[in-house]
Amino acid sequence: MDSVQGGEFLIVAASGQHFGLPAGCVKTAVAARPLTPLPFVPAFVEGLVNINERIVPQLDLERLLGASAAGEGTELVLVETARSPCALRVARILAKADIGAGELQPIADEAETLPVSCRFEWEGGTVLVLDIERIGSLIGSRELPAGERGLLGRLQVENDNDDTRLLDCVVVVVAGERYAFALSDVVEILDLPRATPVPGAPAAVEGLAMVRDEVVLVLSLAVLLTSAAGPEADRGSVIVVAREGVHYGLRVAALEGLQQIDADCLRRIEDSGSEVEGVLADGDQLCALLTPERVISAERHRLYQPLAPRRQRETERQAERQLTVLQVGLGGEIFGIALEQVRRIVEYRVPEPVQAEAGSLVTGAVNIEGRVVPVVDLGACLRAGAGNEGAWVIVGDGLNEWAIAVREAHDIVSVPESALEPVPMDPDSFVSAIANVQERLMSLLTLAPLTRRVA
Repeated sequence: MDSVQGGEFLIVAASGQHFGLPAGCVKTAVAARPLTPLPFVPAFVEGLVNINERIVPQLDLERLLGASAAGEGTELVLVETARSPCALRVARILAKADIGAGELQPIADEAETLPVSCRFEWEGGTVLVLDIERIGSLIGSRELPAGERGLLGRLQVENDNDDTRLLDCVVVVVAGERYAFALSDVVEILDLPRATPVPGAPAAVEGLAMVRDEVVLVLSLAVLLTSAAGPEADRGSVIVVAREGVHYGLRVAALEGLQQIDADCLRRIEDSGSEVEGVLADGDQLCALLTPERVISAERHRLYQPLAPRRQRETERQAERQLTVLQVGLGGEIFGIALEQVRRIVEYRVPEPVQAEAGSLVTGAVNIEGRVVPVVDLGACLRAGAGNEGAWVIVGDGLNEWAIAVREAHDIVSVPESALEPVPMDPDSFVSAIANVQERLMSLLTLAPLTRRVA
């Protein structure tokens, strides 16, 4: 309870209850996507999923909370924990709420059985705040049969048990040989296409790649280790590692998998000029252990660092105001609604027609959790097309609420203020600005025409 402070919380539904996620831990929210299953993991760990070119474990929140069967949620919320980023699959994303520290209440019984830290009241019901760090500590492998694999998560804290002698590794293939990186040295694993070449760069430099608005210098690990480009160059995954705060991408021929190796089998190499930290005995096979400090020596670091353009400082990025937007489909187009105006998302049901006054935008009414909410056919107002019977998005201005039928609710994204281009404001227009989101243009919607007619 002491570590949880007031502020913004993302409220989600799972197992028939409402749960809150501290907004500072939430990186993004997306629709469900293809999943790579993993063996020998707890039932609530569904596998690995690629979210914005970041490979993270996906957890079924309902099973994590004790459900015997998998949940049916189709929304993924990417959260950051000290041990590993992970994607929580939830039944629904409901809203974002600003909760004061005085509104948070301690809990007793639930905290013993569920990964929750405290609770608060919201719209007549109780919301349990999920303990993100406790969830992160649960990410790991079950006991592995001899010789089998099945590991996920980035260990940053040693555990006080016998498993501390197991070295968690990412095993890769380079120039026909097997190498390993300690999982704690791996920032992430990316499936990147060929990078943009840098004219006149050393042979090991493949080029530059954009990763979430940051420039990463991609190097050929085959060239770094053998001084000659192998036939596998530029074909496999990229292992991102950090060297003195700078991220480098190391291209490999193939990613063999995640593995636990007994640290007692490590034979260290004393030669400080070698790229190899030591040799691991993996059964009857040998595997060379690599570290960022050895592969990217101090001399190489000085050589490569000037090739990457200066990154925008983290403080500068944080200082720029971010607008959190829910993307919705209307007809054949995608629009954005400021998340602060979204009250909830509910399953579509047929509305009741109403006799509206002349000039009114209200076309009907729908019963949402015992409350009658007026319906506005925003798809027709925007001439976006039909087929918007996928879900109801309930929006409001603090005093009034309206129900908007959408084809589907998409991702929740953050849009920097510099990526917004205001449009000339027509009092009857529902579009306030054009946003550049991941190199796609999206119209941002405003409730002004509705609030103006109510006033």
